[in-house]
Amino acid sequence: MDEDLLALIYESAFEPALWTKVLDSLSDVAGARGGALYYPNSEGLRWMASEGLKELVAEYVAGGWVGRGRRRARIRAARQNGFVGERELFSQDELDADPIYRDFLRPRGYGWGAATLLPVASGANVTLGLERDYARGPVEPSTLRRLNELHPHLARSALVASRLQWERARVASETLAVIGLPAAVVDRQRRALAVNHLAEALSDFVQLRAKDQLGLKDKTADALLRKALADVTSTNPGAACAFPARSEANGLMVVNVVPVTGMARDVFAAGVALVLFSPLQEARTPPVELLITLFRLTPKEARVAHGLAAGATLDELAAIGNVSLNTVRSQLRVVLEKTGCARQAELVLLLSRVRLGL
Repeated sequence: MDEDLLALIYESAFEPALWTKVLDSLSDVAGARGGALYYPNSEGLRWMASEGLKELVAEYVAGGWVGRGRRRARIRAARQNGFVGERELFSQDELDADPIYRDFLRPRGYGWGAATLLPVASGANVTLGLERDYARGPVEPSTLRRLNELHPHLARSALVASRLQWERARVASETLAVIGLPAAVVDRQRRALAVNHLAEALSDFVQLRAKDQLGLKDKTADALLRKALADVTSTNPGAACAFPARSEANGLMVVNVVPVTGMARDVFAAGVALVLFSPLQEARTPPVELLITLFRLTPKEARVAHGLAAGATLDELAAIGNVSLNTVRSQLRVVLEKTGCARQAELVLLLSRVRLGL
């Protein structure tokens, strides 16, 4: 067995970016053009591919081909602890009729390969597939045997990679607790992977629901949390937002949702967002710098918010800033949107209670 390849496989457990090199090496063993890892979840399909196969896999995923044929179902149903080829999964008539092979792979010069399932810490499986040129024919039994000699090592590496990501999530949340920040790390399904003890103490605001889904008792804030996490994991992965949440006892806190973009790019990743909780208490008018940080306001927007909290009117703020009243009103509308408030009076009440619990 190739000792260098084994070393690479185990190194990839600690540096997931190396899996593209593992896929290249496995492709060499299989006589394939490239390989890919697939991990389906409720948000879609995460994937990673070797350089020579990225264009094909991107087209395969974007075109929704994964769900059109029986390929994935047959691989899962085989329940073999190793690699299988098309000859083990389909009859020739079934292959000829399957839309993935007939309409996608064969027209692009592919159509034979080998695939296996690798378990990950969530209890799900990552599919590893190697794609071979159709003209080369099916993957030979001897080649499958060579791949299956590597399978236990691949499975262990994938499991370690996923467990390490979960451990990193736990360490991240506890590190934030050290500096006084209640926090949770959540995955793409909104599950709380790690909640530090400061966040656990906020039981008036925060709750864990079925399947460890993170929720807020304030229904309006809970809807904002759902939207923020959906943005982070799908259409707007660079987004970050902040909004207020209330408790049944009329307490207030600010919730910040921050994307964890590096982890989110990894097939084996666990957490994709940090949710930070900042309880608010009675205090003097918060400084402009705190408002900029807490609610992601621009300096001009923060000055409007600060002025209103200090008791100034919109006319006075316009005169102080040497701008029109319409400009101040426009800035106020943005401030209301960013803070999750519906009215000016609600904003003033929120800001009157801002003090980070550090």
